[in-house]
Amino acid sequence: MVSFKRYRYATDNLEATQSEALLDRLLSALAGSLNRPFSLDLFCSQEGCSERALRQQFRQQTGMTVNHYLRQLRICHAQYLLQHTDLMIGEVAMQCGFEDSNYFSVVFNREVGMTPGQWRHRTGVVA
Repeated sequence: MVSFKRYRYATDNLEATQSEALLDRLLSALAGSLNRPFSLDLFCSQEGCSERALRQQFRQQTGMTVNHYLRQLRICHAQYLLQHTDLMIGEVAMQCGFEDSNYFSVVFNREVGMTPGQWRHRTGVVA
């Protein structure tokens, strides 16, 4: 199980409030891109913000990088799909934004400590 932390404080500072809103939009964009590539550069262009500053703020607020956060979201989604569907592992990989099922298996194993097939077997669902 992965837990995501985010530190929020009440503030009367308009700049801080706008910064929080930007971070909320980024989190929504990341959650909406589980099955497709995400471009932080494009997001920053659309939002008119500094990529470097946003990366720093994101790490401060979540304790992880944008890429690590997105990878964790995708792995959590993969775990759900493996447990609750009979999709083939390659299909799960595609639905979680991984174009290569072998790379997906490597990342899954690194993050979870077992292969997707082992995890599915352990949770009791066999495709």
